[in-house]
Amino acid sequence: MLPCSHVRCSDIGEGDFMRAWWQSEVFARFREQEEMMRGPCRACSYLELCKGCRAVVMAFGGDFSDSDPHCSLRGDQAQFITPT
Repeated sequence: MLPCSHVRCSDIGEGDFMRAWWQSEVFARFREQEEMMRGPCRACSYLELCKGCRAVVMAFGGDFSDSDPHCSLRGDQAQFITPT
């Protein structure tokens, strides 16, 4: 079981999705990422829907909670865009 097709890490692989969802530390990080988010993503009005791509963040050497460096809304403009 993987949290995302691009994040190739998991600590439960027995095929029981609900067990993985509730017991896996990897899945817990994904469930709690809004509370842990740092940088421009934290202030973005799309955070609840998007949260940035954790695979991109980690591929570029960032910490799991860092903002997505490839977000097209990153920086100051993210604070002024509201979802419709």
